[in-house]
Amino acid sequence: MNLTIKKYSKLDPTVQNTLADMTQHEFGDVPIVQEFEWATPDWTVYMTFGEEIASIAHVIERRAYFDGTEVIVGGLNNLITKEIFRGNGMGVKVLKRTHELIFNELQCDAGLLLCADSLIPYYQKFGWYKVSSGLYFDQPGGKKKWQANVMLKTEHDVLHPDAIDLNGLPW
Repeated sequence: MNLTIKKYSKLDPTVQNTLADMTQHEFGDVPIVQEFEWATPDWTVYMTFGEEIASIAHVIERRAYFDGTEVIVGGLNNLITKEIFRGNGMGVKVLKRTHELIFNELQCDAGLLLCADSLIPYYQKFGWYKVSSGLYFDQPGGKKKWQANVMLKTEHDVLHPDAIDLNGLPW
């Protein structure tokens, strides 16, 4: 097993296609995913088993606004482990490496995740916490308000902003 981190734009197109296929397989039929235009990842953390990509996560670097104050955010996007590799801790390793990327290398103030109800307990085990903030994001037709869960992760202070503006497309 190898754990790799790369700028998404530097990935080989065949790897990008594999990641897109994994994302489509996992989330392609989710109505909220179909409804919006999404940000292109800045970074990809992935684990291979032999030659096969087994587990991935994407990170979006963003200067967002929490109650009008600029905050450097690392957006966690699409943590996926292929079904045949689940239960072997690969997703945990990818998530931990993503945490290091967000806080140690990118020096973000917070991690931000748009999360399904069923996955909240999973992320809470790793220090993510749900916030009731109104979250706003860009779409071709203007600003939209997110109608599902928002989770944050911080290294120090726990943040509970009233309003978060992603200052771009969602992830």
